[in-house]
Amino acid sequence: GAVTLISGLAYLGKKDQVLVVNTANDKNFQYSVLIGLGEKAQNKLDIYRHFGAQAFNLANQKRVKKLAVFLPEDKDFSAKVLLTATLEGLFMARYRFDKYITKDKHEIFIEQVSFVVNDSVKNSKEIISRAKAIAESVCFARDLINEGPWVVNPPALAKMAVKEGKTLGLDVKV
Repeated sequence: GAVTLISGLAYLGKKDQVLVVNTANDKNFQYSVLIGLGEKAQNKLDIYRHFGAQAFNLANQKRVKKLAVFLPEDKDFSAKVLLTATLEGLFMARYRFDKYITKDKHEIFIEQVSFVVNDSVKNSKEIISRAKAIAESVCFARDLINEGPWVVNPPALAKMAVKEGKTLGLDVKV
């Protein structure tokens, strides 16, 4: 089993330590991947965001279409909170500022992501929507930062704020 396989290796679950096992003989799983979360940190949720990004990037590099993510139990956070943070990282990992790139754009192969958690998680659609909204907001901010000052200047930023506010039903005055 997996424990026997891992016991002979130097995998200790350290932060960013990755173990990829080709399980081509298994019809359901092409690869099994262990991603180390490391020691308990001050901002542990960032570790789960990073974990989500790593899982996405590794799966996408391997051109995996279906990804199953097993979230460990954590006494400090509920499964809902861990799932949200992991999803945020997964969504943010998709980001590339490729507005001005005409060829060789970042291709995404993952079509489906499933999560396995120890506790029952209610309102999964709400969790996904919230994580996606947070990630989209971060990516929007990244786009603003990556644009040149000839594109994102004070008048243009004010116009964007009014436009984004209207989409949310807000009355924005600049």
